[in-house]
Amino acid sequence: MRLICSVFILVIFGQYGFSQFFNNGATVTIQPGATLKVETSFTNDNSGTFTNNGVLEVTGNFTNSATFTSGASSEVKFSGNANSTVTPGTAQFQNVTMAKTAANVVLAGNATVNGVLNFSTANNKIVLGMHNLTMGSMGSVTGA
Repeated sequence: MRLICSVFILVIFGQYGFSQFFNNGATVTIQPGATLKVETSFTNDNSGTFTNNGVLEVTGNFTNSATFTSGASSEVKFSGNANSTVTPGTAQFQNVTMAKTAANVVLAGNATVNGVLNFSTANNKIVLGMHNLTMGSMGSVTGA
């Protein structure tokens, strides 16, 4: 009976729980071909080291105040139906995909995209506010 209750609780929380990624000092790497989907907010804090060689998909906010490295073919994908606030810190993105459903990415710091900035769905935009979005020398924009 105890095992059945434990399994039931895990199923309920697994289905309806929220996934948040918080790195507070570890070294994390997304390998090429792999995807890490964060259902709420992504935070890389303190002395954390995060290396993206695959796809990091975030539906909530993106906050970086540590080391974030983007590999040559890496992608950060913003999805979901709510706005995402992006605080990149010193992170530079290689490829960024805007896949929001009638929602926006709001910059809370200057951001750089060195590869492709792809607007893959309609009705979403990047709200700059007082911040800059810099396209690298090899950068391009598609789907806008």
